[in-house]
Amino acid sequence: MVLAALIGPPNSGKSLMFCALTGQQSGDSPVPFSTDRVYVAPGVPALGEITIMDTPSVARHSHRGEWLGLIGFEAARRASALVMAIKCFQTGAGPLEYPGCTGDPLEDLQIVEREMLIADLIAIEARRNEMKPSDPAREAATAIHDAISGGQPARDMGIPGSELEDLLGVSLITAKPVVYALNTDEVTAYEPDRLGSEEVLAQRLDFRGAPVVSFCARLHADAALLGEGPGREMLAELGVDKDAAREVAYAIRTALENAR
Repeated sequence: MVLAALIGPPNSGKSLMFCALTGQQSGDSPVPFSTDRVYVAPGVPALGEITIMDTPSVARHSHRGEWLGLIGFEAARRASALVMAIKCFQTGAGPLEYPGCTGDPLEDLQIVEREMLIADLIAIEARRNEMKPSDPAREAATAIHDAISGGQPARDMGIPGSELEDLLGVSLITAKPVVYALNTDEVTAYEPDRLGSEEVLAQRLDFRGAPVVSFCARLHADAALLGEGPGREMLAELGVDKDAAREVAYAIRTALENAR
């Protein structure tokens, strides 16, 4: 079984994505930070061997335990891969600012990535303090700590995450392969060439060669709740030719393969 953790800031549509991919509801609510625990949905045919987890939203100071961030981080450490939710549109007159985030989707994603780096630093420091001065892994832990302190995710160090875990005795969140999932609005879903979400966002965010998928979480969640047959009919009537679950599953497999 492959565990994939949905990670994202509040109001990113992360829990709607969970519903769209699994047909099950978690913390979907207009209230921020409504996902108060980890939701797991095994046995989804379209996902094959992949099990999706929805986790509490991440915001500034989540590494301290605020906003239930530690719950999400522990789930991410158990995961084989991360699916980073990014909202590509605004609702209403402008960005909605919540405690611990800015309201700008990409700035909030950068906060999420920074919080994961800090969480890994804390984990490495705790593990290093347990090591004897003569332990050869201590020097490696210091080098990895210094690289992460400089903003380098562990996945970019050229060492497989499993080897890092064996070396350090701790699973690093930023060592996990990542897929970027872009939550588009319904207009973009009907006209997929209208926005070019990946190209627009790539100007502000470096995907570092990671797989990128895009779909309207609201639309596909509504379809998923109808069931496979009626859901496909609904999407077909709207002219939406996309299977979000299968696309995400393929992207996760690609990310895992690239990380080997």
